[in-house]
Amino acid sequence: MPEGCLKFGFLSNPGACATVLRKEVMAAKVEVEPDLVCLMAPCNTGRMTIEEAGREFGKLILSAVERWPNVFVLDFPTRLSEDLDYQEMLRQEYNRVAVRFNVRYISTAAQFPVKMTELWCRDGVHLSDETGMARLVDLIWIASYLQLEGPPPSLPQPPRKPAPPAKTFIPTLVVTGEVRVSRGKSSHDWTEVTSGMRKTTAEDFQGLLRI
Repeated sequence: MPEGCLKFGFLSNPGACATVLRKEVMAAKVEVEPDLVCLMAPCNTGRMTIEEAGREFGKLILSAVERWPNVFVLDFPTRLSEDLDYQEMLRQEYNRVAVRFNVRYISTAAQFPVKMTELWCRDGVHLSDETGMARLVDLIWIASYLQLEGPPPSLPQPPRKPAPPAKTFIPTLVVTGEVRVSRGKSSHDWTEVTSGMRKTTAEDFQGLLRI
């Protein structure tokens, strides 16, 4: 494994299907409680249909999450010797099953393009030691690191400046010319008299106050 801040332990059974892997997960004796478990999706399904393989894979995930709280699934590398359409449908079924258990499924199909034949041994099944396995190891390390690291923290938002208080509109009445106030009327019924202008009554002033 690449050097870094992570330490790995492996439980491997080459060529095992999901049923066999489930038994090994249930019987595994782990001395140190892991912070994270990377579950490799099995590509060996025997003669099972896609639906049957999905059900067995669901049992495998359930056995893992019952033992460890932090589990994710890493997709299986493509096999050149098997039908590519079948493998793609199997990936999609595994992904749907993982979602039901709220487990992250990381696809690796794009990292193993079938045109790069140097990633595989001559049998088209096993990954080559120098190229294929090196890439798979890097994927395990990177996926595990990102799973533990989690999403980047959100940047603190700058404090918002308080909105300035709304200006209070105070109507101003400008009186020009001579003003006469009749003593016989109410103090609220006053009249502005200007030369050459119409009268402004109390009702007009009340209208200004509502602006």
